Amino acid sequence: MKVIRELSLKSVSEGMALVLINSWCNLGVYEVDYGWGKPLWVPFAGVAEAVADRAISFMDARDNKGVEAWVTLDEQLMSLLEHDEELLSLASVDPSAL
Repeated sequence: MKVIRELSLKSVSEGMALVLINSWCNLGVYEVDYGWGKPLWVPFAGVAEAVADRAISFMDARDNKGVEAWVTLDEQLMSLLEHDEELLSLASVDPSAL
C-alpha cells in the first residue's frame, strides 16, 4: 500500500489535490451468494483510504432505491461537506444501513 500511495502522490503536481473516485454501482454485489448467503449489507472496502486522503466510492443501496457514497476526507474538508446545505438537501445520512 505504501508504494501505491507514493506513486499516486508523485503523479500529482505541486498545488494540486488527488481525489480518487470510483463506482461499484450496477455490479450486483447484493445478488451474489458469497458462500454464506446473500449479504445484508456490503460496506465498501478498498485501497482508496491507503492511497489518498480524498476518495469517494459509490455503491448501490441494498434496496436498489439509491446510491451510497463512501467519502474519505481530511477533517477540515469533511466538516465543510457535512455542513453544505445544498448537498444535505439532496442526501440522507444513514449510519445504520441495516
